[in-house]
Amino acid sequence: TFQFFLLPEMSSPPQLPKFSPKSDCSQILSGINLDGKVILITGTTSGIGIPTAKYLALAGAHVIIANRNIVQSQDQIKEIKDQKNDAKVDFINTDLSSLDSVVAAANTFKSMNLPLHILILNAGVFSPERKATLDNFETAFGVNHVAHTLLVTLLIDILKASAPARIVFLSSSSHAHHGIDSSLPLESKLDCLCPSPESTAIGYKLYSLSKMCNFLTVRKLHRLYSDEGISTYAVHPGACIPTNIGRTYGLGGRIFFKVASLFTKNLSQGASTTVLCAVRPEVEKISGKYWQDCREAEDNTDPLANDEQLQDALYDRTMEITKKYVK
Repeated sequence: TFQFFLLPEMSSPPQLPKFSPKSDCSQILSGINLDGKVILITGTTSGIGIPTAKYLALAGAHVIIANRNIVQSQDQIKEIKDQKNDAKVDFINTDLSSLDSVVAAANTFKSMNLPLHILILNAGVFSPERKATLDNFETAFGVNHVAHTLLVTLLIDILKASAPARIVFLSSSSHAHHGIDSSLPLESKLDCLCPSPESTAIGYKLYSLSKMCNFLTVRKLHRLYSDEGISTYAVHPGACIPTNIGRTYGLGGRIFFKVASLFTKNLSQGASTTVLCAVRPEVEKISGKYWQDCREAEDNTDPLANDEQLQDALYDRTMEITKKYVK
C-alpha cells in the first residue's frame, strides 16, 4: 500500500503592487500605518524632502527632520500639524557642511532616547557656490557622501537595536556619469571618487561622483549589516524634478529647470520611490539595490557600483577621515 502526504504550502514573499513612475506618495502609503515608527530625514525644507517628511508624518510616523534652516523647519512642522494636529514631528539643527554639526545632531537624537527604524539621507548639493565644506572637503563629496556616511556611523547602534531597520540614500541616475576609467588601479579610482576642493571638474561631474559614492556605500552597508536586520537602498527620484537643487546655476539654470519640470514628475511623485523603499513591507528584505520609478532598477546601474574592492576602499577611507568624530 502507498501512503500519500500533502506537503505544506510554501509561503511566497508578498508582491509589491504595480506602481508606476507617476505614482505619488499617497498611493505608496495607501493602507500603510506607521504608528510607532521613528524616521529621521535630512534635507526636508525644499524639493522632495518636503513631501517625504509630510506624508510619512501624516501616515503616523514620528518624523525627525534634520535641517540647517531653523525658520523653514519650524514652518514645515506647522504646515504638517495644520493637516494633522497630533502629528509627531521634531526638528534637529543639522549643517551637513560641518562634521561637528553632524556629531551634535547625532548626539541630540541619542538624547531623545528613541528607536530609529528608518534613516533617509535625502539632503544634497549640486554645483554649490562654496567649493569646500567647513572641514575642507570638496563640497559635493563632503555634504552628499562624507557627512551622511558619518551620520550612519554615529547612529548605527540605534538602528541595530531597532531592527528591522532601513537606510535610504538619495543617489541618482547621474551616478553612471562618473567618468572613471574602469581600467585604472584601485587607488586611482578612489582618488577620483574623493576630489579635493581644488578640483577643476565641472559641478555636474562632482555631483555624479558623489552619487556614485552614495551607491557604493549602500552596497557596502548592505554587506556589513543586512544580516543584522538593516536593509539599504539607493534611490533615483527622477530627472529635473522641480526642486531647488540647481539654484546656483543662475537665471539660465532656473529657466531650464522650470521648463524641464513641465515634463517631469512633481515633488510627490519624485519622493514616492524614497517612501516606497522606506516603508513598504514588500521590499523590507530587498537590500543593497538601486531603485527608480517605484521599482527595483538594477538594470540601470553602472558596473562600477558592483566593485566590492572599491566599495571597501571608499568605506575605509571615509572611516579614516571621520574617525576623530566617532568615539
